[in-house]
Amino acid sequence: MRALLVTAVVIAAVVAVVLFLRSRVVPRRFVTVSDIPAILSRLATAKDHSFAVSMFRSPLSPEADPINLQYSVEHGTVGLDWVLLSPSNIADREKVSAFAAELGQPMSEHVMNNVHYLRAEGAGIEQLGTSIIVELYGLPRNASLEFIPDGFEWPPKT
Repeated sequence: MRALLVTAVVIAAVVAVVLFLRSRVVPRRFVTVSDIPAILSRLATAKDHSFAVSMFRSPLSPEADPINLQYSVEHGTVGLDWVLLSPSNIADREKVSAFAAELGQPMSEHVMNNVHYLRAEGAGIEQLGTSIIVELYGLPRNASLEFIPDGFEWPPKT
């Protein structure tokens, strides 16, 4: 009888831990290129340091690490950031910078919290992000991009 009670207590503890951990896991979210305008609208009303990161693998090099494209708010301005942390982003630094310049969106280098990144601001950053995803990396417009929002609600409540 005592062994049965100990077993029941252990099972209950394991179930409680699993339920607790599952409640702490951030749900995976996905967006498509067509969501970029709405994401930028949400960011335009968000506080500094709010961001939206889209992660994807390019069909042009499917074995490579995921690519990260970020929009963020700095000093009240929304910009597109090419964060130089992931191996793919670092390797493609010059390619993305040259592509952005060709589209009339030069990127400048910044550093925050010892992290280097390229940033473009102003009119056209919506199209720049779309072009990087679709034209430079070959994803279809309806491809699912893993998505992490911070500092604003996504999807927006209607």
